[in-house]
Amino acid sequence: MYLLRRGPLLAPILQHEDDIDYMRCLFLNADFEDSLRLIDPPLLEAMEKSTEDQDVPSTTDSLVAHPICLQRLPLEDLALQSTKVLLLDHHTDIFIWIGLSARHRTSLIKLCKRYAKKLASTRFPSPTIMSFSVRYSCLLLLSLSLSLSLSLSL
Repeated sequence: MYLLRRGPLLAPILQHEDDIDYMRCLFLNADFEDSLRLIDPPLLEAMEKSTEDQDVPSTTDSLVAHPICLQRLPLEDLALQSTKVLLLDHHTDIFIWIGLSARHRTSLIKLCKRYAKKLASTRFPSPTIMSFSVRYSCLLLLSLSLSLSLSLSL
């Protein structure tokens, strides 16, 4: 119970009691996949698949071209590297993080945005999609979400 209260579902990142009550009701009424996403949000890295990387699975999404794939990463602050484009699906919010060196990789950024829109289109209430880069202060929000998710998985 302690880890649940410190995790991304009920953590201090939610400022108001109404937000906490909303998340609690959403969690209690969610199916297994949605509740798991609320407790342990998946962190995906958009990456270009080389010919040597045959063991890296590509997504089954028809929007994804062959040389680009999404790979799940562990929820750690070390994933926030300047060369990466990441997508964190927190069920009620979807974060797209673009590293400083990855801003020119438009195909990866477009992939994450299309995938986030596809995820959002199948959910009610529709999640907020936030896209930001290293230079923005929203990085703190994603870093806090990752830290809280990591503490939950321990």
